[in-house]
Amino acid sequence: MVTIRMMRMGKKNRPVYRIVVQDSRRKAGGAYLEALGHYSPLEKGENLVLDVKRVEFWRARGAGISAAVAKLVKLTVAKPAV
Repeated sequence: MVTIRMMRMGKKNRPVYRIVVQDSRRKAGGAYLEALGHYSPLEKGENLVLDVKRVEFWRARGAGISAAVAKLVKLTVAKPAV
């Protein structure tokens, strides 16, 4: 099954996460099908970039979504447009 999940990047004590579409049988840091965005929890301001249209594309094709990414998608969709 294909899953949308976060892949940890960055330095020690400075996490940066890449939101990726990946086969669930692969290890978390392994090869992925597509990168959908990134999340930097320690940054101020605009710390989340996510392509919601591509998330919906993969969800429509049966991809699962992790709980953490589901929360981030919910935050992105709820953001007021500027």
